[in-house]
Amino acid sequence: MKKVFVSLFLVMLALGIKAQINVESESQKRETNDLGIGFAGAYLVNENVWAPGIHLCYGKSLGEKQRFSLGLGTELIIGDHSHASVALSLGYSLTQSLSIGYGPGVEFHLDNMEENNAIFVQHIEIIYEFDLDIIKIGPMIEYGFNSEDQHLMVGIHAGIGF
Repeated sequence: MKKVFVSLFLVMLALGIKAQINVESESQKRETNDLGIGFAGAYLVNENVWAPGIHLCYGKSLGEKQRFSLGLGTELIIGDHSHASVALSLGYSLTQSLSIGYGPGVEFHLDNMEENNAIFVQHIEIIYEFDLDIIKIGPMIEYGFNSEDQHLMVGIHAGIGF
């Protein structure tokens, strides 16, 4: 199953690199701040089950060309082995529509809140957005992993820039 996750990630990354060939006009304005929400199905590898997931994120563009961003993200996977995570979000816009992100953070298992169950987690995501004037919407894929488990989220992401 790990090979499937890695293969999907590499395909999405290759599409992003290919998109670099289509040079964007520097006159296209990028928003300074982005606020997004994603709804997805999450495949939990160790449990071998699918569960609903919600992803929230905020990012602030950095630099003159505003291709890099820094922000915060949170994720909630609901089910028998539900968990929530909070992470620093580091992003890079490959094109006006395609972005990749990395998020190191902390995950909490919600079914066992009596004891300290915080664990280091990492997320890698790829989002392709169609600009619909007021909002941007499109597919997202995310791979999350820690020392105990891994998951793949596939769904729809919507965001607004301001």
